[in-house]
Amino acid sequence: MSAKSDSVLNHANLSLHRARVTDFGVLQALLDDSAATLRVRYGIGPWGIATTARQMERNMTRHHIMLVHYLGVAVATFTFAPTTPSWYPTNVFTPTAKPVGYLTNLSVLPSFQGQGVGLWCAGKAAELGHTLGYGAIRCDLYADIKPSHHFAHNAGYTWCGDITFASHVRMLCEKLI
Repeated sequence: MSAKSDSVLNHANLSLHRARVTDFGVLQALLDDSAATLRVRYGIGPWGIATTARQMERNMTRHHIMLVHYLGVAVATFTFAPTTPSWYPTNVFTPTAKPVGYLTNLSVLPSFQGQGVGLWCAGKAAELGHTLGYGAIRCDLYADIKPSHHFAHNAGYTWCGDITFASHVRMLCEKLI
């Protein structure tokens, strides 16, 4: 599955749409590929288990599950959720009068990683949040994965604290929009 040229990826060729039920197979494949990559590169095992087609279908009406294509090939996905993850401590974040969104399940095919696709997705999530009237976007990243620190900084997120969940330390981050 290679729609990518050997040169620098042209972000003008990226497109975004809200996932439909017919996209479940593609979404699950992206999430499974990302989970396998995390297991191989970093030894992180449980990620991706909870993102089944049943959960995606249940979340589809409440959340914005987005699918990213590059020249017609699905290369990434992310979810913009209006619901605070149950395990997030709220006292570490900046108080805001506006609602807060959550960037979750950001997954980029390994062959497209390191080319700005994740940053493009984070930017699109911020645009979506702004359009919907949100005051901030929050996310969590694996603290042990050093590229996560670089990603969060480049995407305009600030570190708010750490939490251990599912036996891994996660960096809690937010971006005011």
